[in-house]
Amino acid sequence: MTDSTNNRPNFQEPSIDTQILEGVLDKAEEGELLTYKKLSDAIGRPVQIGRGRGYLDTARRRQLHDKQRNFITIRNEGIKLAAPEECVEDGQSAMVASRRKARRGRKKLASADYDRLNAQDQVKHNTIYSTLGIMEMITKAPRQKKLGAAVAKAQNNLLPDRMAIDVLFNGEKKAE
Repeated sequence: MTDSTNNRPNFQEPSIDTQILEGVLDKAEEGELLTYKKLSDAIGRPVQIGRGRGYLDTARRRQLHDKQRNFITIRNEGIKLAAPEECVEDGQSAMVASRRKARRGRKKLASADYDRLNAQDQVKHNTIYSTLGIMEMITKAPRQKKLGAAVAKAQNNLLPDRMAIDVLFNGEKKAE
């Protein structure tokens, strides 16, 4: 696990605990609850706190990235391999959280004493503020409803990003 040329750890290789947890996750069936106890027992340390949590997070990320398997959290119980409809709900939750985070980010930016910023930082401030505003706006229910109608009209195919932007900002006519 060390690079022989400079004796530094090779962080490309996951830890043994992460590998063990990945093995447990590999065997999970859709909808199966993997309790925190079972996962903790597998590596001999708690997976809800400290290093064990990091190992579990890494194993979950690797499952999602490498194998397109999404494990969702069941509070105080464990994790389970999400069914397709649960993946959609998980995506919805991520969108709502992004909207809240964008709103908070704008409030934080608004608290800056704008006049004390140099010209370069004022441009950066305004760019970020505008971007966060767009993120907040496009994740609101009316915009999502409009986009959903366009997706349904396209026989539930994904819309190209440019077309989706046109629907969100210019109405459906532009997207056709």
